[in-house]
Amino acid sequence: MINPFGKPLEQLEEADLDKLIEEDIPEGLYVEYKEDFPRHLAKIVASFANTFGGWLIIGADARNPRNVPTSFPGIEIFNDPKDRFRNICQGNITPVPLFASKLILKKEDNKRGILVIKIPESTYPPHITNDGRIYRRNMEGSDPVPETDRHILDRLFEKAGLIRQKLKPLLIANCKRVTRGR
Repeated sequence: MINPFGKPLEQLEEADLDKLIEEDIPEGLYVEYKEDFPRHLAKIVASFANTFGGWLIIGADARNPRNVPTSFPGIEIFNDPKDRFRNICQGNITPVPLFASKLILKKEDNKRGILVIKIPESTYPPHITNDGRIYRRNMEGSDPVPETDRHILDRLFEKAGLIRQKLKPLLIANCKRVTRGR
């Protein structure tokens, strides 16, 4: 997965968001900007997990024809935005994809913040939203696209099976090491 920041999520600060403005990073296959929590948040998250992973940035102003950020006004923090994000994912996506998030507080207004979420490519696809659809990202735009191609769906299920096969010997070896006390 491409990292538009060039540093780990845990190390991000408000100034790092300016890099997205300076480098004109548009929405697309790996990045999505939202002013606030959108109604279709589960579709966005599932589409990243089902494709190549990506970054969701909530609290950004990218309302322009090119979908590039012009500022990061942030979102109001009256409840924990990280909990809100987690609850939306848990209630609307099966299985719930892995993700990591960081809330970056605004320096000039500590009642506002930008929620940056890193969603890796899933090892257990496909992720299905509560509308019964499987969404993926595409190069045509930033909107998630429902997947109906049987071949693609088969590949998503095969990918999950291959990853399980690769992980099984590692898990067995680790379990043996633990039982031996190493």
